Amino acid sequence: MVFLSCLPADTLSASRRRFRGNQPKQLDEAGAIEVCAIRKFAPDAVNTMLPAGPISVIFNPAAGRGQATRLLKGICRQLPVPIHLCPTRFAGEAVDLARRAADEGCPVIAAAGGDGTVHEVANGILQSERSESAFMVWPLGSANDYAHALGVSQWLRRWKQTPLQLTGVDVGVVRAAGRSRYFVNCLGIGINGHVTYESRRIRWLRGLPLYGLATVKALWRHFDQPVLKVQVDDHVRETPTLALSVNLG
Repeated sequence: MVFLSCLPADTLSASRRRFRGNQPKQLDEAGAIEVCAIRKFAPDAVNTMLPAGPISVIFNPAAGRGQATRLLKGICRQLPVPIHLCPTRFAGEAVDLARRAADEGCPVIAAAGGDGTVHEVANGILQSERSESAFMVWPLGSANDYAHALGVSQWLRRWKQTPLQLTGVDVGVVRAAGRSRYFVNCLGIGINGHVTYESRRIRWLRGLPLYGLATVKALWRHFDQPVLKVQVDDHVRETPTLALSVNLG
């Protein structure tokens, strides 16, 4: 279990003064952020075959630089199971769509898109009171880090050759100020969020080049090193922090 807290920053690193537009800021005392890993899946379903029932595919039409709808129609024609396409209209809607599908007992719920879509769909399924839905990832986004971590980048080709098998994965949860959020890949604090923000403003790149440029822009525009106190079990460390990542694996 990890506990994080942001401390008063009277003595933040003076290096921030070298970056245009970034003046030293006084940070208020913040409450602790709790991060822990949990297991929230049906143990008896692990290592069984993917259910043969219909698949609810939740996708962002803007994923893959606007190519998601065209790609999905081509994929659906190749699959031997009923597919129900559920496009999102705004950020955050995938959470509600996934939770509703899980509550209705949908056997397989797929996130078609990038890591943002994966994050929202996973949260919707995990928020449901029912646990029988299988979570599937169709990597169609600009970045598909979770799909690469699971080794499912070639899922469509493999599915045609042999039935897919379910496996159990770890899930993380972060809690702060009375709120909680699940994560299935990693949790980023600090410059990580600014990199994501900058990547969404870049329309002409994909993949590694996109996030490389976004990182440079984030470092230039949002460089900051607030003092974080990080406690991992009984080990405590307090230091100026540019970025902190908590990864599942």
